Amino acid sequence: MKHEFSVVELAFVVKELQALVGARINKVSQYSDKYLAFECFKSRQGRFFVNVCRPGLLWLGQTKYASGDGGFYKTLSRQLVGGKILAISQIGSERIVCFDVKVGDSTFTVYIELFNKGQVMLCNSDGKILSLWETQLWKDRELKVGAKYV
Repeated sequence: MKHEFSVVELAFVVKELQALVGARINKVSQYSDKYLAFECFKSRQGRFFVNVCRPGLLWLGQTKYASGDGGFYKTLSRQLVGGKILAISQIGSERIVCFDVKVGDSTFTVYIELFNKGQVMLCNSDGKILSLWETQLWKDRELKVGAKYV
């Protein structure tokens, strides 16, 4: 079974995800330490689920798995539920997908990294990490709450 996308495969997935631009986020679910789902609704198209499987899979589907425990999804729910997806993009030739979401007067970006251990981060409009699936520290890069995402 395949567990990661190539950059080219991810570009096709991002193209498919464009159907969600303008959709509302209804719910965020985490059903294990590896799976996360964003339930979205778009008028005249219905309900869709953006599923993330760590370390490297992302897909759009009509179904999701049952909800489970985990603290990260609660933070995402508090910040994103009711928000409108403004844009979905891939960063250059990286395996990183960005969701720009507007909630009230605030705009957030959800970064989904589909390489190494995999990562999902919620950032404010200044690029500051507000919440993330797992803190990760390397010699030349830190992914932790309060750091600027680069």
